Amino acid sequence: MSSEFETMIERRVLVAALELMKNRPLIELLDLVDKHGAANGLGQLTAEELTRDSSCWVVERRRRAEGTHGAAFDELALRVLLDAQGEFVTPFYLKLRLGGPRWKLRASLERLERAGKVIRFGATSDRHYAAEVE
Repeated sequence: MSSEFETMIERRVLVAALELMKNRPLIELLDLVDKHGAANGLGQLTAEELTRDSSCWVVERRRRAEGTHGAAFDELALRVLLDAQGEFVTPFYLKLRLGGPRWKLRASLERLERAGKVIRFGATSDRHYAAEVE
């Protein structure tokens, strides 16, 4: 993927995350920024990007994922990892795209890892995941 395209996608994901948090207290957004280093990306967003139609694919996938459980959620998580094209991604990357509670994502990743569909790299606080390429 081109660097320009990746930057565009990351910006859209941040906008989608903000859209999904629009009814949440700002302290939660600040907490995400502090924990996951999203300040750089947020600092690059423009007012225009924040006021555009929020019906991008990330928002739609996340809405679908939040109402899904078990094997169906695992498939959505695997799809996000496959979309990353073999790159290792953080749990935060996955959470922005899938939503839901942390335990739901962790359980899904554990099931996918046991099934041999996901590779985990790193220790607890520096864990990254990638889809197993067959």
